[in-house]
Amino acid sequence: MKDTQSKLQVQMDTLENRCKAMEEKYSEIKNDITSSEINFKREIYDINLYIILFLILLIIAVIFMAQKELLHRKYHESDRIPPDNPTVGCGQNQKVGGQETALSDERFEMSMAQKIKEEGIKSLPVRTYVVGTLSDLFNIKPCQVTIIFVDSNDRDIILENPETDIGDIRRKTTECLTKINCDVFIIYCKDRGSQTLPPNQLYNTRLHSIDQHATLVKLKKKNRVFSVYECLHLQQVELLGDCVEQL
Repeated sequence: MKDTQSKLQVQMDTLENRCKAMEEKYSEIKNDITSSEINFKREIYDINLYIILFLILLIIAVIFMAQKELLHRKYHESDRIPPDNPTVGCGQNQKVGGQETALSDERFEMSMAQKIKEEGIKSLPVRTYVVGTLSDLFNIKPCQVTIIFVDSNDRDIILENPETDIGDIRRKTTECLTKINCDVFIIYCKDRGSQTLPPNQLYNTRLHSIDQHATLVKLKKKNRVFSVYECLHLQQVELLGDCVEQL
């Protein structure tokens, strides 16, 4: 009888130990599951955070691109070709002394070209171009004198700065014509500060980009940068006349 009780006690102790071991193992598994759930939730939170940050950056990028596009449209309307003239518009193609004089026009009224002809270069025919895209430059033949009209704007951008401004058609037009040995004049038009100029000045000195933009600085040293309101000043007419007489 004692042997039987002893065996039963041993079996009960063994069973109890196994139950404790199973409970401990269950507890470990439960802890692992809890830890996995915490890690999973943390990863989900991180992923959601990344998605939110990505969406915020995407919204900022869309807003920035929209502003950039609006600025591009605002400050470069002059870079577009008029609807009734989808290609390069030009007048008579005539030659004087074997050389051709060309006039590159960036949106300023065509009447300004006529004013220059009446006031300073009556003896020369004038050919006008509208440069809407850089590909239009291929339609301009090398010539001795080229006058680029730039319409006034709120920021007084005469030629674009590649580091701060949007677009580059005015700058590249000027550089391209200069490289093919055209004598390039830049005329900044409709500038209210140019309604009156001292006799020894060709442009409004408050247009600071003339002293800062590398291309404009080079042209300024050769007296090739003018600013006007509605018509040329006497000193500008005389300078253009002297230049034309040398053709």
